Amino acid sequence: MSLDASYQGTGHKAPDTSNLVWRIAHKVKELKLNAYDPNRDANNVVKVSVDILSAGEAMLKSSSLATFNKNRKELLKGIHVEEEVDEMPPMGLSLIQPTEEDD
Repeated sequence: MSLDASYQGTGHKAPDTSNLVWRIAHKVKELKLNAYDPNRDANNVVKVSVDILSAGEAMLKSSSLATFNKNRKELLKGIHVEEEVDEMPPMGLSLIQPTEEDD
């Protein structure tokens, strides 16, 4: 599946890569890479990827947002809410400006 993409000399101007883009677009169409094919070669060895945007949105909507709303309602009722412990370690950043003594 060679695209025969040779070096495109640029000189001092912006390169015109439209011919390379069209060549790739035609190859994608020829191989039908833009369509689902359950019988495509190598389907059985390729790992399925997760749609991280939908998975993240679902996670936020299901757990974090529900917990936040529950805690907010309890706070409004005057019920003490335990502070959540962050699972991620803190970053090694400081917003405090160093003084001359620290140098």
